[in-house]
Order: sequence, then C-alpha cells, then structure tokens
Amino acid sequence: MFQKKGLPFSKKRVTLGNSGFTLVEILIVIGIFMLLAALTLGVGVDTARRATVGSERTTLVESLERARSRAMNNLGEKQHGVIVTSTDFVLFQGSIYSAGDPTNEVSERSDGISVTGPTDPVTVVFAQLSGRVDAGQTGDILLSNGDQNATVGINTEGRIDW
Repeated sequence: MFQKKGLPFSKKRVTLGNSGFTLVEILIVIGIFMLLAALTLGVGVDTARRATVGSERTTLVESLERARSRAMNNLGEKQHGVIVTSTDFVLFQGSIYSAGDPTNEVSERSDGISVTGPTDPVTVVFAQLSGRVDAGQTGDILLSNGDQNATVGINTEGRIDW
C-alpha cells in the first residue's frame, strides 16, 4: 500500500454502477418541456392579440374624450370631432374634417385592425358647450382583428361607452 500525504492510496478500480439517465428518460423530459413551451406560446399570442385590440380601443376612446372635452369647453369657439382614417385617428376642429388643417392631432392606428361604425369613414363631431352628437353619428363603433372584437358606443348626449 502506498501513502500520499497521509491518505491511503491503492490501485482499486472504482465503478459507478447504474447511475445516470437513459436516453428514453431524457427524451420524455425534453418532450414535456416542448409541450409546455408550445402551450405557453399559444397563450402568449392570444394575449398579444387581445392587448392590441384593447390598446386600439383605448386610443380611440382617449381621442373621443379629448374632442368632447374641447367642444364642451368651447376651445377655439368651435365644434371638435374625431375621424378614423385608414391609418390614423384624427382629432379636428370644426364641423367638417379638413386633412390639411395644421390644428389636427393625429394618433397612429395599429395594423390589422378594422374599424367600422355608423358612418363611413367613422366620424364623430361633438357640439360646442353641450358635447352632443348628431343622431346620424351615434351607435356602436366596432374594432376587430378577425379574432378579437371591441365596441365603443356613442349616444346623442355625447356619452362614450366602452
């Protein structure tokens, strides 16, 4: 027997036995992880779609509320309104939208979301001081990306329901 630094040293062979994982066990664990990842991804994509429609609705409602507030406060002594174009929500002054007006405030729309309402294009104009809306512009505005929908309602009193 040889001694090295006070410890016994021998030429015995150490065997590990049957420790470790088999290939089948490793493949089962990988399969479970892949299944969990696929389920999580599906939930994430659905949540993102819902969030996009919800965000678009929030942007529209904020624009409508801003226009109603300005009309009721008689800002610029004019009516104020919102028009939904193919790419933007535009807050404008006056009873008719003018694309070149420098006072227009533009909020970009998200891609892939359609907006339909009582008028085409969707236009809502709030009256000075009262905030009322013409009956032809009232009703539901529907936002949709094909899978998810959101609705914003406007009544003649200028109430915005969402």
